Amino acid sequence: DAVYAPGKSAEEVENEDADMMETAQDDAVVAALRADGRPVTEMPAIYSVTVGGPAHKLLIPGDLVVSVDGIPTPDTEAVAKQIRSHNVGEKVRFVVIRNKAQAEVAVTSVESNVQSDVPVVGITLATGYRYDPDISFDLGQQIGGPSAGLVFALAIYDKITNGPLLAGRHLAGTGKITPNGDVQGIGGIQEKIAAAEKAGAKAFFVPAANCRDLAGVRTNMA
Repeated sequence: DAVYAPGKSAEEVENEDADMMETAQDDAVVAALRADGRPVTEMPAIYSVTVGGPAHKLLIPGDLVVSVDGIPTPDTEAVAKQIRSHNVGEKVRFVVIRNKAQAEVAVTSVESNVQSDVPVVGITLATGYRYDPDISFDLGQQIGGPSAGLVFALAIYDKITNGPLLAGRHLAGTGKITPNGDVQGIGGIQEKIAAAEKAGAKAFFVPAANCRDLAGVRTNMA
């Protein structure tokens, strides 16, 4: 699914591809846990930190935000609202969950470079998730993009549920998956089908959104 974007360096494209892969893994974990009925709590999370900004080396991407200035923050808007309640130059006090432990972090706000008198701390926010199981990925090779999400989710679900899900069957598939378990279409479906059949797969999962892209495909896979 990697696409070269005009005006961006190869390194920037590679980094974006890696970010999409990491997001695909996170979404797959949440989808699999929810499918098994395991508790997953949505929380605001630090998505990115501006290098050289106020929060640099203080807050870390992936930190889950519990509260700001002692006020619980159930969503990203609550975090942003509490930051904006400060005067420029005041300290903003975060309580975050990092590596499953709480930490207190104080960040001195600065003035936004796009709006005067508006305090910022140099972060962007996204929805994160808190859950109990420790799940890690060992891919053995460098791959990128979001299209492995469905297969990640199936593999995780297989691990956390009783009995074998695949039972040694040679299955392959593709598809972006959301934290709610919705499977979305991807690019390059015909090439992926051909590669899977060449690798010995007997069946291939195709997102419904990609069915229209299968015209002319000839395969012995189910």
